[in-house]
Amino acid sequence: HDSGLCGADTMSVTTDGKFLSREAESFVRNNHITENSLFLGAFAYALAKFNGMTESCFCTVNSGRHDPRLSGSVGMFVKTLPLYFGIDDNMKTAEFLKLVQSELYGAMKHDCISFGELAAKYGVSTDIAFIYQGEMFDGAELGDGRIEVKMLETGDAQSDLDVMVLKTDGGYRLLVHSRRAVYSKALVESFVNMYLNVVGEMLKADRDFARAEMGIRDDEKLVLSMGG
Repeated sequence: HDSGLCGADTMSVTTDGKFLSREAESFVRNNHITENSLFLGAFAYALAKFNGMTESCFCTVNSGRHDPRLSGSVGMFVKTLPLYFGIDDNMKTAEFLKLVQSELYGAMKHDCISFGELAAKYGVSTDIAFIYQGEMFDGAELGDGRIEVKMLETGDAQSDLDVMVLKTDGGYRLLVHSRRAVYSKALVESFVNMYLNVVGEMLKADRDFARAEMGIRDDEKLVLSMGG
């Protein structure tokens, strides 16, 4: 896509009334996973089900600073990682999320390979991206004061659809960008609502996916192209 010709829609949605950050913190602590793995796994599951499929393919990013030799370094080390997940409805929620975490760590271990190389050789793309930002944009303490972070909107999207999860005071906020030439605003809103339902259901109990009521309606299936 020529990003200069594709305007973007921006959506900001909170988890107010759906679940609290302390519920997610308790869940990931009890299941020995990270919050990133929880939200990433829910995204993989929701994307597959929204398409009426049993697999999902998208990209995520990591800081690229897990190498101890980079400690104290100043620079841009962020890596783009392509991810693929098969969805087995008979798996327990915690089992699936642990698998997601293992696959993510495996991809991070090989992030020395550039995304450009992978795109050229295997045709992967950044059409759909998920980024867990956590508290990165919550600001920072400097001396006796606090620096607030302001995100500048460019009017465009880095991907056809990118979803960022930010941790806030007591909950989470989703910042979603989508290219309106590719996806309608109503479609993206429908997917985001379903995604939050999936996260909420995963937090309620460790049950079989097949028995979980994820809030998936028939008219929400087979409509969101994964791209790549």
